[in-house]
Amino acid sequence: METDRPSFPNVCVCCNEAADSEYRLEPPERPAGMHTEPLMIPYCGVCLGHLGRWQKAANRNLVAANVLIWGVALGLVTHLPVDVLLAVPVLAAAYWYSASRGETGSKWSCATVGRASKAIWHRRQTYIFSFASQQYANLFQEMNEDSLTDPSLR
Repeated sequence: METDRPSFPNVCVCCNEAADSEYRLEPPERPAGMHTEPLMIPYCGVCLGHLGRWQKAANRNLVAANVLIWGVALGLVTHLPVDVLLAVPVLAAAYWYSASRGETGSKWSCATVGRASKAIWHRRQTYIFSFASQQYANLFQEMNEDSLTDPSLR
């Protein structure tokens, strides 16, 4: 779409129920004179909560992978005993397992437990949006019909 200020339907981007919260997307660096305010994506409180839990779990997975990779690499370089070296993957796996446990907190109507929308700044004022919910994508398309760059979508 050819705008840096799209309109978002006032329903949750994940479950399509009434939105009572927003998720703030920071825009990328852009030339002077273009909007730099964040895009506010509508969410309901439940979906915003499971999005936060998903983001924390993704960060913990990165930490576990780094502990595994760097722990084994440093252990091999420093010639640690085998029993100490084997403890590193066990610790990384235990951390990963503890991070992946628990309820997602999502509803039956949720499109995903992760990020339900993505916005990619292509160039100038052109954005590419993707949504996990086809229903939300259709509402978004209807609200922003004048800004669509693909004529077949109008």
